[in-house]
Amino acid sequence: MDRFEKVGGRVDVNPQLFEACVGIVEAIAQPGICVLIFLPGLSEIEQVHEAFQVATSKKCSMAFHMLHSVVPHEQQKLAL
Repeated sequence: MDRFEKVGGRVDVNPQLFEACVGIVEAIAQPGICVLIFLPGLSEIEQVHEAFQVATSKKCSMAFHMLHSVVPHEQQKLAL
């Protein structure tokens, strides 16, 4: 399956890539380990954030922080 498809000027990312991100982070997650994932835009950030919330809601406690210019500064500071 392709990684992404351009539809009407918007890029639709294959949801399996978000699931792969979740799987990789879960595989390496340990107390004290921080992971930073770079994504191309706010839509992708929101989609991967949702994938993490769904996948990890019952498994373990992790903190997720979205970093983007439209996210309030106070929320972004939580990532530090």
